[in-house]
Amino acid sequence: MPCWSNGRELRPLSCPSQSSITSAMILDLVPSPNREKSPFKFLNQWAKHDDFLDIVRSVWNQRIVGNPLYRSYYKAHFALKVQFKKKHHNCTQNISFRVFRAKKAWEESQRVVDNDPLYEANGDAERTLAKDYMFLCKEEEAYFRQKSRIQWLSLGGPKHQVLPSFSHPREGKE
Repeated sequence: MPCWSNGRELRPLSCPSQSSITSAMILDLVPSPNREKSPFKFLNQWAKHDDFLDIVRSVWNQRIVGNPLYRSYYKAHFALKVQFKKKHHNCTQNISFRVFRAKKAWEESQRVVDNDPLYEANGDAERTLAKDYMFLCKEEEAYFRQKSRIQWLSLGGPKHQVLPSFSHPREGKE
């Protein structure tokens, strides 16, 4: 689409000529339909976080003016959504790199423990880093599992034909 159309669609309205090979064409510039925002998707992994209930409780305890239906609608559709979007951004931003860094830190702490196995603080630090690494691995796995499921559903989901028709036995032929 040319830059002079400023986000509009060009719809040709031709005027056929009876006597000539060439004919005039009228172009109609109509506004292109707005792209819909992608819907909010709740990630199941958030429910396993320690601060999940605190987030829900803090939003639900907010004072909203209006009738009870409006208050619950606003809290569920706007306030919780904003908080979970922030949480999603904080949790999944550079998740693979964070897993990589956690693994390196854990491996380094294992080397320190190997060099001085009797010093308890090294063992405690190694256990903490191992827990952090395992937590981030689960976060990364859950994030990519949910992301791939969303992509799979958008491509057709369970009704999408995975195998081509030639893989099914033919009826009537032997």
